[in-house]
Amino acid sequence: MIDHVSASWGLDENMSMYRHMYNDSTGIAEQKLGTVNITIQNSIFSEALDTWNHAFGSTLGGENCSFMRNLWADNAGRNPSIGWNGVFNFVNNVMFNWVHRSTDGGDYRALYNIVNNYYKPGPSTPKDTPIGHRILKPESGRSKLKYQVYGRAYVAGNIVEGFPNVTKDNWDGGVQVEELPNAGPYQADMKATAPLPMPELT
Repeated sequence: MIDHVSASWGLDENMSMYRHMYNDSTGIAEQKLGTVNITIQNSIFSEALDTWNHAFGSTLGGENCSFMRNLWADNAGRNPSIGWNGVFNFVNNVMFNWVHRSTDGGDYRALYNIVNNYYKPGPSTPKDTPIGHRILKPESGRSKLKYQVYGRAYVAGNIVEGFPNVTKDNWDGGVQVEELPNAGPYQADMKATAPLPMPELT
């Protein structure tokens, strides 16, 4: 549990927690495993430094992870980036003034609950491009499959300031795949009509 933390001016990301390296002391190479039972709430991740063109907010994820009532502000990207598969619970957060990435990541096994968040484009956000009203950009780049799969997503109740159509229906341009302005032909397989298994979050 991380609660009431402020992290700013990071050179890579301001707060990241999604995996660990496990060594079983047998001489076998370390395994990359997801973090487990993570909650980050009531925290601020802002103003990542662009010293190496890497002004990023967070990479988050793991198994049984929840992120609620946080603020990501003035980070160019990764607001946040989803760094693992499994259920990603993202509820009642605020994202402000991203540049080229809002919430994105995951892989073909990811299960996203993106619910009741507030996306406020700022002066650095390119509002006349799809990134200006993007809620979620699922990815499949780590998939070893010969075809593209983007996981399952319940995306509802999110507000994108200045974009009433996206606010009314988050799937009307708010969920974008690759360079498409929306989820395109993947929407039928991706879209969940009810929250994926998650704890009660407020």
